[in-house]
Amino acid sequence: MTVLDHILIVDESRLVREALAKILCSCGIEKTAIACIENADDALEYAEFSSISLVICADNLTTNNNLDFRNELIKTLNIEQLPVLILAKEQNYPDETYVVNKHSITLGPPFKKHRVVSALFELTQADIFA
Repeated sequence: MTVLDHILIVDESRLVREALAKILCSCGIEKTAIACIENADDALEYAEFSSISLVICADNLTTNNNLDFRNELIKTLNIEQLPVLILAKEQNYPDETYVVNKHSITLGPPFKKHRVVSALFELTQADIFA
């Protein structure tokens, strides 16, 4: 099982960050384990001073792609792998599906609680999301 004691949520929308934090708390994650940050630059800076075990981020964080952002975080954190849940802002994904890459899942809207939680379980295999 993955230890999820440092979760980073990165999204420009405060409402999205708060909603995701609420979902995580409802699964039993401690509020103190969740950091909410508005943009990629601040997230990379945060990673220099904090450990991170899971990232949830928007797909429009950077002008590059989110896997570059993920790779930057991995380099900064000096860890082998970092699970990342990417929230697609566009409706490019059919409902109820998500795209799985190595250590990351892209979830298309709508971001209903059960979809977010099952994507997090698939990504982390953490019992807390089962």
